[in-house]
Amino acid sequence: MTPEETAFNINTTFLGRFFLSGYLNRMDDEQLELVERGINAYRAHVQPVIGSSVPFWPLGLPAWDASVIAYGLRPDAGHPENGTLLTVWDRASQDASVRLPLEHLKGHQVSVCPIYPVAGFAQWHVEWDVPQGILEVFLPKGEYASRTFELVVED
Repeated sequence: MTPEETAFNINTTFLGRFFLSGYLNRMDDEQLELVERGINAYRAHVQPVIGSSVPFWPLGLPAWDASVIAYGLRPDAGHPENGTLLTVWDRASQDASVRLPLEHLKGHQVSVCPIYPVAGFAQWHVEWDVPQGILEVFLPKGEYASRTFELVVED
């Protein structure tokens, strides 16, 4: 499994109740390091807010054969100070980018920070449209890859 495939799989559990299964004992050192980084990122960014977050699907619930999938956790009404967490999976699409409507952030200045995977991985360019509340994420064409971002309101 490539590093990108390993990260793709870690992101699949990242915004839920993190779990590991399979043959971890067969992973090489690089794969185990990615697992460790994923666990650390989960503990730092997801675990503190998951109990006060609400799930959302910016593109709607995905079809089985969807080429791009997006899933997020947004703050519930009682915790507006929490950031929004968003994972985007590119399943070998040919799209240059995907536009994700984030209504709860519309009209706000937002910082977008990648949280997993980070070190050693190409970072995906993102653009935030304040008035429309749309995050445009630029995708790598033709490969299975995913990124998780944290979006924090700055104003």
